[in-house]
Amino acid sequence: MASVTQEIQALIQAAAANQANFDPVGFLETVKERLKKACAPGGECDSLSPNHLDAQGGYFVASDFLAQNGFVSAAEQLLFSWWHNVGTRQLTEQRHVYRAGNAYKLTQLYLRQGDMGAALRWALLTQADDLLSEHGEGGGAGRQWLRTVFGASEAELSALKEVSDENLKVVKSGSVQDSKADWYAEDIVVRFALKDTAYEHFYSLPSSVREFPISLPYFRTLLDRIHAPATSTKEKGDTLEHLASYLFLLIPGWFPSRNILDENEGFETDVLVSNLNPTSNLTAELLGRHFLVECKNWERSMQVRDVGYFLHRMRLTHCSFGVIIAASDVTGKIKGETAARSLIRRAFHEDGNTCIVLDSDDLQALASGEITFWSMLLREIQRFRFGKPK
Repeated sequence: MASVTQEIQALIQAAAANQANFDPVGFLETVKERLKKACAPGGECDSLSPNHLDAQGGYFVASDFLAQNGFVSAAEQLLFSWWHNVGTRQLTEQRHVYRAGNAYKLTQLYLRQGDMGAALRWALLTQADDLLSEHGEGGGAGRQWLRTVFGASEAELSALKEVSDENLKVVKSGSVQDSKADWYAEDIVVRFALKDTAYEHFYSLPSSVREFPISLPYFRTLLDRIHAPATSTKEKGDTLEHLASYLFLLIPGWFPSRNILDENEGFETDVLVSNLNPTSNLTAELLGRHFLVECKNWERSMQVRDVGYFLHRMRLTHCSFGVIIAASDVTGKIKGETAARSLIRRAFHEDGNTCIVLDSDDLQALASGEITFWSMLLREIQRFRFGKPK
């Protein structure tokens, strides 16, 4: 009986023999469905069984075939679907499922295209997932790439391992609810970015990718944390700031820093996002090189005074763009209008500053996959400044 990889190779041979009639979309969908079925619970290449490497071989040869024939986007879609499917399985099983092989292949794909920004992101995810798998040598291809291609120092690799060890400590504590996010390589990458601004160079390389794909299963674990009971107001705020940091890291070149205290200790910023792209680009032109993010994980809506204080801090720091992420919303009714949102509108008319609000409905829309984060930002900016289509 032929293995799954052999089946995929047979499809490739048939396609190569009939290039004039090759249907790349049909090939992509056929391979996606066959491999998804093989990796499903009870499948011949179940992601939790030793046979998962056979499916990995299938993904490798199929993505290589597509990329080598110029269908790079199709190769990306195939590998993204694998990353998502295994990540979803991890959420269902509530345990770590090996995904480093997938991240390795995406790193290789982007390196071949010369896209260093995207390649570096997936190299970080490769190493992070190997560390979560407690790799016997402290990492494989991801570690090699980070050290020899991207110039990571041993100290920086040690810092990445420290973050991973902290996550492993949590997941081994036995609390399934608390540890769901900690099993994800994405969580290591976010926490490493927030550990020290000295690591910003890992996130600032230019990329032709407009936006990295959101990991829906990981994002859903972050939403679960937001709605879970917390021991303190600070803990509730930290969970939303962590989620916000993950979202802003999806945009190549953006780097979040948390809890920035003014030099005179006059105020504190929840999240500062810096656009570190070395050249001018669309995001820098639209939003500036730095902007502020306010995170409020409150059961009550943000009031006029809360919004006004954030707008004041935008003015003090000369930031023309800001984002409020509120687990509820902003409100405050005065004479039939929403006073807090009216204040945001007034700041725009007076200073030209744009402040958009993302609430729980927006976060749920992201979790459903119906819109990407960058598309949501553009939509809200356009709606705020010019209105919405009729």
